[in-house]
Amino acid sequence: MYVSFAVGEVYHPNASLGDLLRPLKEAALFFPIIVIVFVFLLWLWRRPLSDKPYEIGLVLLIVAMILPWFPRIDSGFRQEYWLAQTPHEIPWQYSPFNGSKKPGGRSFLVRVALPDLLPEYETSEPTVIIGKAVDFNHGKGGAVPENTCIKDRDNARCEWRRGEFVYSASGSSKAIPPDLRSYMDSIANLLDGFEITEPET
Repeated sequence: MYVSFAVGEVYHPNASLGDLLRPLKEAALFFPIIVIVFVFLLWLWRRPLSDKPYEIGLVLLIVAMILPWFPRIDSGFRQEYWLAQTPHEIPWQYSPFNGSKKPGGRSFLVRVALPDLLPEYETSEPTVIIGKAVDFNHGKGGAVPENTCIKDRDNARCEWRRGEFVYSASGSSKAIPPDLRSYMDSIANLLDGFEITEPET
């Protein structure tokens, strides 16, 4: 279980942060050792012991073994990424990555399933990577692409500008529909929806 948690934090960091019980589950992995050592030291000090310490220790061990298997309780975690001077808060379910946690960021990416733009952790459908950037080529700039979408046999990548930002979608040709242009506004609207706007005074 410890190895599973460690691997999960590396490959699915957002899912780890999205579990309210995660710190408690990780602590529970070491709790049996603490209980056993405590009961042993108590036995060395006050032997023979009555049945009560053993019963309490057994209950604590059972709870500690069950706790890591508890289902996820949504923590409501949102990853904050910056594009230039514009902050964005992205729910963990979208698996946000490659963004900057400080002002001056150039781009960030999330995973969704088309056509409904469901986040990665709320769908079993194949996902595509969509992103928002300050310029083309993930914010690095360069020449404006001649074609909005570049496709080969297996993959497709699209980039387009709307207003001050550039939006993108990439993934397998099977996951990206041929008529991606009809989804461009909804993709941009979704990503714009993560912007943190200052409340009006």
